Amino acid sequence: MVSPLSPNPRETDTRRVLFPRGVDDDIKPIRAIKKDELPPTLGQRTRSMTLVMSALGLATFVVPLVTTSIPVLGRTQWSTLTVLEGLINGSLPAGVYLSAQDSHALYKLIFLDSFLFGTMFIYAALAIILVSALRTGTRLVIGFTAALAALAALLEMRGYPDFQLSLFGQTPQAMGGIHVAGFTWCLVLLVVSGLILAIATIKELEGIT
Repeated sequence: MVSPLSPNPRETDTRRVLFPRGVDDDIKPIRAIKKDELPPTLGQRTRSMTLVMSALGLATFVVPLVTTSIPVLGRTQWSTLTVLEGLINGSLPAGVYLSAQDSHALYKLIFLDSFLFGTMFIYAALAIILVSALRTGTRLVIGFTAALAALAALLEMRGYPDFQLSLFGQTPQAMGGIHVAGFTWCLVLLVVSGLILAIATIKELEGIT
């Protein structure tokens, strides 16, 4: 007679046939492999680091890190915000000394240059990183976007064309050497983007998440 508390021999034999020893152990690594194949997300600490870096990069929007070789409207220190305000108000030399038709064409050129790996492209990339870190924190999206932002910062170092056109409306050659210098601005954004890329891709940071 089988005790009610003891396992049923038939059920035990059936379980051994359906699930032989070792099969259950083999299933666990398969599940783990499938889980590892999913896009990895940021941990708590690396997400905080990404948020701080992206916020620091976005803060340069209001910090005067761009300089002009001559005073423009009585100042030589400019931020992206003040340049944008000048474009909207039409108070910059680029808007004052050009005709309405030329100004319209110039604004189109500035818009295209800014969004094609230019100033606004970098800030849009940092905003995407910030939103992504606040939500899922996917390393693939953050790392790829940070790489594009770093590339844009490097390309912007070739002469800061969007700032040059926005402030003066002409190239330094046409202006007799009058130019815009934004190396500090580009360097800060390049470092910020590089650090975010490192946070998202370096495997050694997995242990501190």
